[in-house]
Amino acid sequence: MANKKITLLATIIAITKTDEITVKQTIRNKNINDFEDGFEYYSALDSGCKIIITEYAGNFYSSEIEVIDCNGFLNKYP
Repeated sequence: MANKKITLLATIIAITKTDEITVKQTIRNKNINDFEDGFEYYSALDSGCKIIITEYAGNFYSSEIEVIDCNGFLNKYP
């Protein structure tokens, strides 16, 4: 069942990558306090994503991309 759900999810969302460039961008940005969030941010930015959905939206205070939590996303995009 989990495999079916993940397969369905993968058909409707963008899956980005984290590579050497993403790591270096994160390291260079002194405003990023959470390394993992930095990976997510630069991976989304480099992939042309329009929204980051996370339960830690407050960690993306200087984001150029809209950042929203799951409930906010479901309310905004029903």
